[in-house]
Amino acid sequence: MKKILSSFLAIIMLLTFVSCSNDNGDSNTEDTSEAVVDSLACNIADGYTIVVSETATSAVKNLSNTFVKAIKEKTDIKLERVTDNNKKNTETPKEILFGLSKREETKTALELLTTTGYSISFNGEKLVVVATNDFMLEKAVGALIEKLSFDGSVAKIDKNINLVYDGSSDMIPLVENGNFKYQIIYPYTNTYGERDAANDLRLNLNKTLDCVIPVVRYDSGAEVNDDAFELLIGETNRPQSKALYDNIGANNLKVEFSGNKILVGSSIPTDISRALNKFYTYIVELVNGTYDGKYMLPCGYQNSEVSYEWMNNIPMMSTGTLVGVDDTGKESMVYVWNKVTESDYESYLSELKSSGLTEKQTYALGDNRYMLLENQLAQVYVYYTSANKTVRLFVETKENLTVYPSATPSEYVTEQGYEPTLWQVECDWKTALEWDTSLPEKWRGSNGGMCYMLKVADGSFVIIDSGMNSKKQADIIWEHLKANSDDEKPVISAWYFSHTHADHIGGFQQFTKYYKDQVTVKAFYFNVPAEGFGTEGGTGDTNLISSMKQYTGATIYRKLHTGMTFYVADARFDVMYTHEDLYPVISEDYNETSTVIRVTFGGKRIMFLGDVQDEGGKVMTDTMPKSEMKSDIVQYSHHGWDGPQKELYDHIEAPTILWPNAIYSWQEGAEGENIFNRLINRNGGSYFYVVNHYIAYEAEYVKSIYVNAEGTGTQEFILTTFTPRAERLPDYVKIHNEIKAREEATA
Repeated sequence: MKKILSSFLAIIMLLTFVSCSNDNGDSNTEDTSEAVVDSLACNIADGYTIVVSETATSAVKNLSNTFVKAIKEKTDIKLERVTDNNKKNTETPKEILFGLSKREETKTALELLTTTGYSISFNGEKLVVVATNDFMLEKAVGALIEKLSFDGSVAKIDKNINLVYDGSSDMIPLVENGNFKYQIIYPYTNTYGERDAANDLRLNLNKTLDCVIPVVRYDSGAEVNDDAFELLIGETNRPQSKALYDNIGANNLKVEFSGNKILVGSSIPTDISRALNKFYTYIVELVNGTYDGKYMLPCGYQNSEVSYEWMNNIPMMSTGTLVGVDDTGKESMVYVWNKVTESDYESYLSELKSSGLTEKQTYALGDNRYMLLENQLAQVYVYYTSANKTVRLFVETKENLTVYPSATPSEYVTEQGYEPTLWQVECDWKTALEWDTSLPEKWRGSNGGMCYMLKVADGSFVIIDSGMNSKKQADIIWEHLKANSDDEKPVISAWYFSHTHADHIGGFQQFTKYYKDQVTVKAFYFNVPAEGFGTEGGTGDTNLISSMKQYTGATIYRKLHTGMTFYVADARFDVMYTHEDLYPVISEDYNETSTVIRVTFGGKRIMFLGDVQDEGGKVMTDTMPKSEMKSDIVQYSHHGWDGPQKELYDHIEAPTILWPNAIYSWQEGAEGENIFNRLINRNGGSYFYVVNHYIAYEAEYVKSIYVNAEGTGTQEFILTTFTPRAERLPDYVKIHNEIKAREEATA
């Protein structure tokens, strides 16, 4: 019995040594000499808790998680992490203190740490890990994990550990003597608003660092000096910026500390503000994670992250010359390459498909080729224009739920007695004065915008734009639909908008207010640029889509791209131009955002130009084969006020011109002139343009011009039997005088 009791006491004594003060926790150790060595080790997998500050930065929390994971992977034991709030978490003897906790042991360790760096040591049973900043704490955690040894469920650390690391040479001071050490530099070109972004950063740094920040400078205004401390924003003229952009990747934001330079860049130029926000967020975290008041940057730091996850698996062209990248809004991107051969384009299509993209639709306009593809995250539209050897790639996230029209002809039943009909709808030029208060009074209602209608084989309608924002314009549209439909609720199979100026979408907005429940609308078609495109006049698509959504069941095709084809009964529509064809140029004229469509209908080709001007016109003449542009009828651009250049009309070579602006308008009362006469003749006046006179009198291919209303209201064209009338111009002087006499008689 005594022998058994002696053995039991011996076991108890042995277990007593298995503690932080005496052993490593391995109760199976039999060798006495090993037990003595292990008495210098602590098993931190036995009853220990990790403690961080209640205000710990995300970096400290992540580091503690890293440590927990390292222990769990080897021992299958997950340490608990708590904060230093003693009201919520009672202080215990066995704690691993990370960073700036409120524990006395942390305070003592920090007081002993006199250099930029970290220390790891025991204070009693508590393992204390402190550093002067979060960057050094990261190094400390890495060093601590390396010092651990494992045996089953045991995680041993030397009880006498006292690691002190001097990291002064690993970091560069950010602030010295109350001054920000770096000069902020942006590119002289300031193409993407880098200067404003740099100034915003300066203000934020001043607030966060509470120090003097030098005024920002452009790159060519400061001497290139590798020894100078500079914060370089975007593609500056510094060699370090070039090196950054040579290695940035096609879909990345990047922050890098290289020698004396802080580099902030984005492969998507319009994302430079987001890259700077990323850098500023880093500075905020650096300040919050600095414990000795010395704000320092780690040498050689770099962080690159994907700009858009949905673009991750979209390969970029490896041939050709990348000449532009732009954010087209609502998480969609455009890339433009020049000097691309057709075989390059073929190879690129193969690469896109190999990356997991599936071909959905293909199109062609002459030698120009277009393709729509998709994967699980993104939709891709890519096209090649042969004349200028250019590839454009459009990528957007599928989260936008953009739908594209089918290129396959739709099935339909032809209405009895059907004749393919086009109308140049009368535009309200008079009461628009009451509605359009955004313009000077002498301009208001000067023209009613434009509105056209087609009646297709199944008896439904296609409407193109809608005229000015007035109740009367809505009434005109409604009365026309009702008069030409056998249905109780007229069916509008497609309502297309060229752009979002009020004289093109205003009539629709008023129509929606008064008549939306009396019609059925099947689909809307348009492509409107992001808010802020250009400098004036555009409303984006927010308000437009809001109106469209009031038509239950209508499909919204909001991203027509150049080259796309769609059908409405017997009418074929081809997209000939959108604002996207201008990239990398961004026009200052919102009229250039007009989408141009060609309609093949009733044996005729009809080109609707919207308000496109010289820039868009030149894109079409430079990239579209003349065989594709050639039309029988063309809507004269911008209502006949101005533009584009005559070369575009020569390209289209249409014998029939539809002139949206009326002969007599409200501006007659404001200006006292025959407005149409002033538009087309050389007798002076601020609205005269050479191209107007050229079309009215000189272009040999023009046979007849139909001016809106011409005093008779909406004009009708039965396309299968239509031929241009004999007279090139109506007797607009006679029409003007007749209308003026009526107006004066009823005044």
